[in-house]
Amino acid sequence: MDVTQDVPVPSTAAPAFSGGASLLASAEKTQGLPRVPGLLPLRILIADDQTLAREVLRRMLRDEPEVQIVGVAASGHEAVEAIRREQPDLVLLDVEMPDLDGFGVVRQIQAPKMPAVIFVTGNESFAIRAFDIQATDYLVKPCSRERLRVALGRARELLQLRQTQDLENRLRTVLGSALPRNAAAQSQYLAVNSENRILFLKTTDIAWIECRDRQVFIHFRQQAHALADGLAALWLKLPGDQFVQVNPQTILNLAQIQELQSGPGQTRVLLRDGSQLSLDDQSLARLRQFC
Repeated sequence: MDVTQDVPVPSTAAPAFSGGASLLASAEKTQGLPRVPGLLPLRILIADDQTLAREVLRRMLRDEPEVQIVGVAASGHEAVEAIRREQPDLVLLDVEMPDLDGFGVVRQIQAPKMPAVIFVTGNESFAIRAFDIQATDYLVKPCSRERLRVALGRARELLQLRQTQDLENRLRTVLGSALPRNAAAQSQYLAVNSENRILFLKTTDIAWIECRDRQVFIHFRQQAHALADGLAALWLKLPGDQFVQVNPQTILNLAQIQELQSGPGQTRVLLRDGSQLSLDDQSLARLRQFC
């Protein structure tokens, strides 16, 4: 299963506060700020019961910049122990392992202690289930160096976003109500980067978002805008009760769905802006969980 490449999200400046340095020092002293995955080597654990598969991943990772392999696990139980011991940023996790499969590993660790996960498996039929537990990516063996590099980029993007949100929460603890709440939690608008511009879009007017031909597009008031933001970053900014990601390439606004037309193997989705999309049975099942 191949997933198109998203464009990395440009970095944004942190809000300035009077006495910010002392507040950061206070937060670090009282809370303990985490390391920043985007600035230090990406600490990776490989978990696969096949010796050859582990070695292939290890060799490909050696050629990647800013990557550190912190451990290798040959079973699900070893992966659980290694995650708890090493606290990696990212796990390249096989799905099918004899003692405890990849999904079992995720269940045992659980959020927020579970690092970012890229499933690496020879069976693409687990993709939707991996997507349901918010895996960063899903690679089908044998994967190419280029495809692995795309997945690592997505992991860095996600980890940097987590870091920003965690820092904001820690600062809010120190500052009380001085920091604004996360925009996705309360704002009716979404700020996105598009062709050297920042667009402020009303979330209720966004019909759908897609990743196509290595580019993310947002469909808004019968117009499509190419974005510099990655799909994973956009998903975390959107109101969770309004949008659903039906597959790794498509996010739908539930309020914009006008009609579903069933067909053999596919369902046509008619949106209020006139757009028409085709969903396979797995994507439709994902949509029906929220409709």
